[in-house]
Amino acid sequence: MLSTEVGSWKGHPISYAMSITRLTSPGRIVVGEAGRMTHPATAEGIYQGMHSGMLAALALHAILSGRVDPARGLHDYEAACRKAFATSFRGAILWHGVVTTGALDIVAGLLNRPASRRLIARCMANM
Repeated sequence: MLSTEVGSWKGHPISYAMSITRLTSPGRIVVGEAGRMTHPATAEGIYQGMHSGMLAALALHAILSGRVDPARGLHDYEAACRKAFATSFRGAILWHGVVTTGALDIVAGLLNRPASRRLIARCMANM
């Protein structure tokens, strides 16, 4: 049996944010891409989805077992997500700035000059 492609390939736009906010409200907890926790530079989201899901499970367990007040548990979940992802998201902001401003091209051009290449070669020879 032969198959025929119908239409063209399509992708879904990646939803991301540079900061993590509004993941909870009374009776609601958001994980993964639904909370815009997709890496801004790579558009990857599986790790963030799995990790935020585990953090949500821990928060819900603490709430349902009566160890913490629901408002405190939801607040702690948001704080845990910020702690888990903030550093890599800040790195993505920096990377985005380097790529979009042409700074990477400038650095590559400087490193490709003969004097720079000689300096790099000397440094590597002394390692």
